[in-house]
Amino acid sequence: MLMVPFFILLMMLLAEFGVYFYRSNLLEDTAQQVARMAARNATLSDIQNYSNEKLYTLQPQLAVLNALNEPVDAWSSDQTLQIKLTATVQPVMPISALNIFSPGTDFFPAAFTLESKKQVYVE
Repeated sequence: MLMVPFFILLMMLLAEFGVYFYRSNLLEDTAQQVARMAARNATLSDIQNYSNEKLYTLQPQLAVLNALNEPVDAWSSDQTLQIKLTATVQPVMPISALNIFSPGTDFFPAAFTLESKKQVYVE
């Protein structure tokens, strides 16, 4: 009977990490697709629409950077671009309540920042 709370806690943490890795994989896949679109001269609005549709629950921030790490709105052939996709996500379960075990520190943060960067050469 004493093990039941620890078992529930373990299951809660496993579920939370599963959701975190799913979201991370979704962001990584979307960044890969956005990079492919940019390499084939898609417009910035098309890329933003695609990333917003694919990641609508994560509310992503998209940045398209040139070789000097400056944001660009349009690009041409024979150019290297860096696609940076960022999303801040809240934990699904109230795991931040576990911070009572480590007072004064945020053992479990209130939000996680996911980021994916892809570098492409525009055809």
